[in-house]
Amino acid sequence: MNCSIPLSILTASPFNLALGQIINVKIIAYNAYGYSSESTIGGGSVVIHVPDAPINLTNVVSITSANQIGI
Repeated sequence: MNCSIPLSILTASPFNLALGQIINVKIIAYNAYGYSSESTIGGGSVVIHVPDAPINLTNVVSITSANQIGI
């Protein structure tokens, strides 16, 4: 099972986590029957930032070949 939490939530109050910081969590599920038992502590995730896609790439013809693209 996976859980995704937006970076904007983790880096804002009340968490204020820094990039590269390790997060260990316990999960408690809730449904119509009530709450589950706590899970064991997770293996530790790292707060990361996925960079934006590059923009304004152009081909550098002088180094582009059949095996290499120059950008």
